Amino acid sequence: MLNLSCIYHIDSVESTNTFAKELAVNGAPHATVIIAGEQTNGRGRLGRTFFSVPGSIFMSFIMKRDYFPHWDYATIFAVLAVSRAIEDVCKKTVTIKWVNDILYNDKKICGILCESQLSDWLVIGAGVNLTVPADGFPDSIKGRAGALYENGKPPKEALTAAIIEYMLSCADDETRIKNEYNMKIRR
Repeated sequence: MLNLSCIYHIDSVESTNTFAKELAVNGAPHATVIIAGEQTNGRGRLGRTFFSVPGSIFMSFIMKRDYFPHWDYATIFAVLAVSRAIEDVCKKTVTIKWVNDILYNDKKICGILCESQLSDWLVIGAGVNLTVPADGFPDSIKGRAGALYENGKPPKEALTAAIIEYMLSCADDETRIKNEYNMKIRR
């Protein structure tokens, strides 16, 4: 069952996760979604920078412990939810690079970042590269970064909606999620 509380759509933001954490600290409800048209200072795991490809999907979710059954394995749940959405909407097969990256044609097209400052809320961020930047990827990531589409118009709105649906449905149990995740791991 989809249980959406609130959607914020922002033209430009430094980081959807940073914005979401500010909302969470100020009492935003469970299932609040932040979507940005542009992200100017995206972040990844371990303090790394996340290169935000213009025109791609940048979104974060605020999840509250009392309503989110996948709390203890949130990253695995989120990576699988976004993978499912990509495969259903884009009809492209993706794999997972442990623990939080989604690959298409062996190139990273999505990163997931889960963050929490308190024990009662969690922010889950997802950035999905839809296309290759006009000037190409920066040299530092050129060999490993990719996009879902090289030509044509990606189904951005449909994919965004599917990601929201999968992230907020919470329908599967832990065993099924972990088994499916393990089957998608790049070997």
